[in-house]
Amino acid sequence: MSRSAPQSRRLAQRLLIAACLLLGSGSALAQDVLIRGATVHTASARGTLLNADVLVQGGTIRAVGSGLSAPAGVAVVEARGRPLTPALFGGITEIGIEEVSGEPSTVDSALSLPHDQPMRPEFDVTLAYNPDSVLIPVARVEGIGFTALGANSGGAFIAGQGAVMRLDGGADPIGPRALYLRLGSDTLELSGKSRAAQWMLLDQLVAEARGRMPADSPHALLTPAGRAVLARYLAGQGRIVVAVNRAADIRQLLRWAQRENLRIAIAGGDEAWKLAPELAKAQVPVFVNALDDLPASFDQIGATLENAARLHAAGVAVSFTQGGDGSPNARKQRQLAGNAVAHGLPWDDGLAGLTRVPAEALGVGDRLGSIAPGKLADLVLWEGDPLDVAHYAEQVWLGGRAMPMRSRQTELRDRYMQRTTAAAAQAALRKRRAPMPPACPPPRAANGHRHSANVNILADACRVACRALNTCAAPHPNAMNGVSLAHALPASMRTLACNACSPCSCAAAFSAAPCPPRRKAATSVSPVAASASSSIAAPTWCSAWTPATATSCRCVTPATSCRVPKAKVRRSPPASVRPRSRRAPSATPSWFRPRPAT
Repeated sequence: MSRSAPQSRRLAQRLLIAACLLLGSGSALAQDVLIRGATVHTASARGTLLNADVLVQGGTIRAVGSGLSAPAGVAVVEARGRPLTPALFGGITEIGIEEVSGEPSTVDSALSLPHDQPMRPEFDVTLAYNPDSVLIPVARVEGIGFTALGANSGGAFIAGQGAVMRLDGGADPIGPRALYLRLGSDTLELSGKSRAAQWMLLDQLVAEARGRMPADSPHALLTPAGRAVLARYLAGQGRIVVAVNRAADIRQLLRWAQRENLRIAIAGGDEAWKLAPELAKAQVPVFVNALDDLPASFDQIGATLENAARLHAAGVAVSFTQGGDGSPNARKQRQLAGNAVAHGLPWDDGLAGLTRVPAEALGVGDRLGSIAPGKLADLVLWEGDPLDVAHYAEQVWLGGRAMPMRSRQTELRDRYMQRTTAAAAQAALRKRRAPMPPACPPPRAANGHRHSANVNILADACRVACRALNTCAAPHPNAMNGVSLAHALPASMRTLACNACSPCSCAAAFSAAPCPPRRKAATSVSPVAASASSSIAAPTWCSAWTPATATSCRCVTPATSCRVPKAKVRRSPPASVRPRSRRAPSATPSWFRPRPAT
């Protein structure tokens, strides 16, 4: 009895935990929602629908049109005319299989083989996909909903297999697999340092997979599993994606694909525009990098920013990717499409290159890539133009489920922005609470002598600070016309600078202003004279002034004395008494010397 009781308690605890997990997973279920009044870019033959509604139920799109009513229990999102698009394609990437490129333990995108080992087209990178990668939310908040997970060339120019992955947190790919190859100068080391050897090896691989070469041959390049995988692609069960850039290599690739009756696609294709009619006739889609403009290698001599526009004008299906081997930074994909649109590609076709075209090319067009009834509710509501990186995604739905619009980058931004904002607020609060210290009048150069640097700074600060406080009607006669440095001055120096402008006016702003020097017994003084003397030993401060004349002020209520040390003015001798000999040393720096008399 004593043993069964603890077992019963443990069983009850496990059941309770399971129930909590089931209840907590309710937020992970698809949400029924009606998105009302959006500018719906369907990426289909229907084009763009103004002030349209999209009804989502059970994770799929149920209806698209105007004036749709929300069934019971369906949440309503008011779009207010903002753009609504399908979730975007992230390109051929290594997201989820490469975390940090410089850390080998986080890179699973390539298979490194010795040169004497057979090629392994059966290598499948989707088996290493990590749905908890921190890079996935980074891409998702940018509107990226699916990507082509591609194998990277390692020990052979046949890299391996990949598939389409949705960035909804799931670990399983959708749609058929794709086989990834890389040709050209980047893989010459893997094929005897000759492009001709690449085609020789490809012909042998096809012969082995089609059974035209004995499987037990000592010169075989494939394992039995590799022959079975390659045979499926030769039979048309999947797309062969070839990373290639040079026009001559693309021409040879088209001939090889036509001879073997293969379904191919091109990734990169910097010189594909030279063969645009042939590519359109063969119905070969091209995933271009719309930022390639300069020849990074001899395979890219003809790279141009108009590549996508020229291919589209010839009838080629154009999509986008950041490189033939992929990149883990799928968030940059929108910039590629926007750049292509800026160089001649129509806007609607730029959006299609991020949605419908890649979905159809990779065999998932029946579920992804457009807004239509029956397709998965992978949608993005935008704040502005989706192809402009200055705008952002307000909400992303994947399978009807609202995705959290945060990532590691946004969390770091918010953390440090919060600290910076709090520190600035505390500093401003301390500044407001601190009493305004009294300020002595600034030194002023007289008798035609040059101003020192401090005098110039304070005079310029006077012009800006007093105007900002609406206390001076005109700038001080000594104010400079240069760039203001008032924002860099402490409060006491700003007070001092403003006093140089007008003691009467500054008294109203700071409740303190300098009185005339004690050694002068005058009861009134002009504003300029109040700041003219540089030999004030112990000035008296005044808390209330009254105008004496149009150009002078009179102290009504003297205050405590100011302990700010007097400013030192570096003076240069008049030009009439300066030595003209170049050999004579001068104590005045060259930048303070007056101009010679003409």
